[in-house]
Amino acid sequence: MKKGFTLVELMIVIAIISILALVLLPNFVIARHQARLSACQSNIKNISTAVETYCSSNNDQYPQNDFIVDNNSPLYNYIQKDIKCPLIKEYYEYKINTTGNKYWIYCPTISNTKKHKTNKGIITKIYLDNVEGLKIEY
Repeated sequence: MKKGFTLVELMIVIAIISILALVLLPNFVIARHQARLSACQSNIKNISTAVETYCSSNNDQYPQNDFIVDNNSPLYNYIQKDIKCPLIKEYYEYKINTTGNKYWIYCPTISNTKKHKTNKGIITKIYLDNVEGLKIEY
């Protein structure tokens, strides 16, 4: 009696593994995008906390100029690390209105061709403002 597998048996095993991979691969891609989206939302909330801490340390005044949240920003002493979007590896944007009482923190994907993807669709804008909180637009 011969030991080993026949060519047909090996091809059946390879076909089964291929089918399983095709079924599972899209789920892994979606899970990776969901993880990046969660990290992005967390980063925006951390920046918002840094803005509020800055405000309480500076006579209840928010940073008065629009800027990119990087090592040279007024928030660096409150964040102490580089916070970049996990999808495109660029810095977040801080903007403030003319009266100085409302600010926004934007994910850099709004000005980029790469977008966060979810099972609900492609996200066009992720931002946080100090009045309404975190917002996601599809």
